[in-house]
Amino acid sequence: MTKTPKLLTAWTLERSVIHLLHRANQIAEICFVDGAEDSSMTPRQFAVISAVARDPNISQTGLVAATGIDRSTLADLVARLVKKGLLARRRCRHDARAYAIRLTPEATVLFDRLSDQAARADERLLDQLPARERTELIDILSNLVQGDEERLREASSKQPAINDSRHESVTAAP
Repeated sequence: MTKTPKLLTAWTLERSVIHLLHRANQIAEICFVDGAEDSSMTPRQFAVISAVARDPNISQTGLVAATGIDRSTLADLVARLVKKGLLARRRCRHDARAYAIRLTPEATVLFDRLSDQAARADERLLDQLPARERTELIDILSNLVQGDEERLREASSKQPAINDSRHESVTAAP
């Protein structure tokens, strides 16, 4: 009788937290994009716009902390949103190396529309769970993110950026 390797009995793809979070992220992105009035806006771009809406004149360093997007990817993302006319940036008075980022009037209108879209996407995802589990899921995900923020920042700065059709490109903006 052939013995099954322990790794295969102890771990399965179907119960892997990493795999399930990845799949849940794919489903969340599809929910966001499916209800999109502006199909060119990605969930990551919306996260940046949301963080800027919450904290006008936030620095790019502040955006990294608020969104969890690594510095180089965020710099490219901001540059593209500036080019689209959705963000404006200017040098900070207290630090000429840093930029203060704010929404343009066009982005403010877009943010209001997309906030409703994001809320509907959240509802579609959470509707699959009983009410009690919805709050638990949000709490668990918040704990995962907040509980290990420093390690996540370090890890994201060491990983190569993803460059596919579902994620932001990391090429330098012209």
